[in-house]
Amino acid sequence: MPDNAGLVTICNDWGQPSITVWRCDFERLAPVSIEAVERAITPTKIRQGNVIPNVTLEILDVLTEAHRETPGYRSG
Repeated sequence: MPDNAGLVTICNDWGQPSITVWRCDFERLAPVSIEAVERAITPTKIRQGNVIPNVTLEILDVLTEAHRETPGYRSG
């Protein structure tokens, strides 16, 4: 990202992947994707620093689409 910010942080919690979401960055960089991401992570909402412990392919897919929405995205 041009301003060195990201929508999520990927973590390794004792061998298990988790994702931390950043509301301010979603609002600024991918606001259209918030609803789709929140559907995928239900019952969790996108808040500042919320952790999603159960990373699924559906969540990864919707986060990929959110990344494509960001202003700095370039394919290929």
